[in-house]
Amino acid sequence: MCSSDLGGTLDFRANTSIVANQGGAPLTINNTGTILRTTGTGTQTLDAVFNNQSGGQVTVSSGALNLIRGGTNAGQFTATSPGVLEFGGGTHTLNAGANMTGTGTVLVDGGVLDANASTSVANLALAPGGTIGGTGTLTLTGNSSWTGGGMSNTGTTAVAAGGTLNVSGVNGVTLNARTLSNAGLTIWTNSANANTGNGDVINNVAGGTLDFRANTSIVANQGGTPLTINNTGTILRTTGTLTQTLDAVFNNRSGGQVTVSSGALNLIRGGTNAGQFTATDRKSTRLNSSH
Repeated sequence: MCSSDLGGTLDFRANTSIVANQGGAPLTINNTGTILRTTGTGTQTLDAVFNNQSGGQVTVSSGALNLIRGGTNAGQFTATSPGVLEFGGGTHTLNAGANMTGTGTVLVDGGVLDANASTSVANLALAPGGTIGGTGTLTLTGNSSWTGGGMSNTGTTAVAAGGTLNVSGVNGVTLNARTLSNAGLTIWTNSANANTGNGDVINNVAGGTLDFRANTSIVANQGGTPLTINNTGTILRTTGTLTQTLDAVFNNRSGGQVTVSSGALNLIRGGTNAGQFTATDRKSTRLNSSH
């Protein structure tokens, strides 16, 4: 066991790995002090259970600090650009008191980041192999990306007003049982189909803009109740010459605006609507179910 106690500072400056290779229970790192990564342009990997406990501070300001064995956290994480805090393996639980700040990147690319309390992160990068889960609300306040992996469990991922989420890349993304709430700007350009199911919800709230720019499908293939999209903000299709298909119950509610100015937006699972639909320049909104 390794502990950085209150008042202590542990600075990882190498581009190496601490490896669990001696058998038995792996290393545990408990932090109630300060853990830093101040130099090193590569990656320091910690193959250890990592518990950033109440009062603990982890700050990455250079290179990447990769946590690959999970842990339980109630302390502060800060990634300062160009620093990267990477959750590359294991299940990392964020409980009450845990928070993530800074201008750097929080990368989830092989581990599970479970937010079981309300917490926020400025610049999240959810990549293939990574999962956002938990029962609480994880709020994205800066410029975030979703290029693979999934969002699951019964909690909420919320794009704050002024925040941006880019759903992009060539790998499919999965939304399973979770709520994605958008009060900022979400741009959907991912070139692979998205996977949904088990009662998941996308809420595009007043003030939020959701722009479907891809020529792909959001598919109900995860079982259970299919995806529901509720719109009281603005849903757009501004680029894409073919069709974006939404295999979801689509409710354009009072105050909601749906505008298709390029290609086609195909709604195939019905819904209840009291909002505005606009198709410009001979573009189309296709209604292939009961709406």
